Amino acid sequence: MKAISKTDRSDATLLARYGQVFQPPVSRLAEESLHQLRQQHKHLNNLRISQQAVANQLHALSFDPRASQKVKASLLVLQQSYLTQIALFEDELDQMSQQELQTISERMQRVKGIGPSSAQALCTVTNGLAGFESAKAVAKFVGIAPTQVQSGSSVRRRGRMARTGLGYVRGLLYMAARSARKYNLSCKALYDRLQAKGKCHKVAMVGVMNKLIHQVFAVVKQDVKFVNGFGLPKQNLA
Repeated sequence: MKAISKTDRSDATLLARYGQVFQPPVSRLAEESLHQLRQQHKHLNNLRISQQAVANQLHALSFDPRASQKVKASLLVLQQSYLTQIALFEDELDQMSQQELQTISERMQRVKGIGPSSAQALCTVTNGLAGFESAKAVAKFVGIAPTQVQSGSSVRRRGRMARTGLGYVRGLLYMAARSARKYNLSCKALYDRLQAKGKCHKVAMVGVMNKLIHQVFAVVKQDVKFVNGFGLPKQNLA
């Protein structure tokens, strides 16, 4: 019989029935140290965003000859507080980072464009890529896998990046992609190819982000040296 209502009780019944039929494997919680590390990484990123917002406000007020001194003083106090907290969490994260994760983070940084911040964030949220069988799975987890909306022949929306996953990690990967677009030869070739096909800048950058994930996955899982431009024709390496 088709359900005509959606309640907590009906949802619970459906979930219970799903468990009985499909018997999904039991999810394993992250270790406490890793859980704390993830929370602090996310909080540190939020602190940096807030500090930058205050810095932007102070910069804007510097051009206003009638700027309120009380407002400027308040913003300066906030800025100093954010800087103090950022320094505190950066120091604690350096001490908390596990040796194994630190080693994997260093492997990730072999990829041209991946720096310490993006490597540490990606390494932390994925537990060093443990449990991931493919780069596509990592991209989906982070939230840079494209989505498709289609129903019959009448509903066909343009694909876009999923809004699931981890926003702050996507932000760091986007910054890494900006660097990779210039210095990572495979990423540069991909970006140029997508642009030549008429793709907009944002779509091309998402393609670069996915390319970085695939490169990171290969380097970490196989523990190999990153070769800039590997697989490209010789004329593209100039």
